[in-house]
Amino acid sequence: MVSRPYGKDKTADYRTLESGRCGGGTFGCPYSSVQLGIPNVGKSTLINFISGTAAARTANTPGHTRGKQWVRLSQGLDLLDTPGVLWPKFEDQVAALRLAATGAIAGDVFDADTVVPELMRVLARTAPDALREKYGIEDAAADPQILLAQAGKRRGCILPGGAIDYARAQTMILNDFRSGKLGRITLDAVLAEEV
Repeated sequence: MVSRPYGKDKTADYRTLESGRCGGGTFGCPYSSVQLGIPNVGKSTLINFISGTAAARTANTPGHTRGKQWVRLSQGLDLLDTPGVLWPKFEDQVAALRLAATGAIAGDVFDADTVVPELMRVLARTAPDALREKYGIEDAAADPQILLAQAGKRRGCILPGGAIDYARAQTMILNDFRSGKLGRITLDAVLAEEV
């Protein structure tokens, strides 16, 4: 055990740390690091970037990494890629809707008719300029369904006969938000003192 991890004699501290690894004193054992987080945040992409290879499979959908996979970066470092983890049940439905909007929850698990209005509410409050620039929305305080219709009309999500294609408009808005086309936006409130 390291008694003084930031002490004056860092060499002695390193030897103490190293002596407890790999069954006590076997130098050369690789360090291990685990990449852990919610689904679809880029854990596998980070490992591929660090390793300089396509060692871990990636996709732009949650649930692509199905099992644990070790990636050796060098003789002294191994990384463990893991599937994303989420709580088994969300007590806070707003948090669940926001995670779905970010892509952390697979599209077949949530209802876009519920997620997109929540996303539009948050965007209207926190990023009205992004809505104006991308979709031509002037009154961000309007009902989220009206905002969705305006965005769909502006971007050509129109059915034969001139009606708004709401399903296509919802998909477009989710894709624009997830890909960063609306800017770098957080869905959580940020206190002024945190900035």
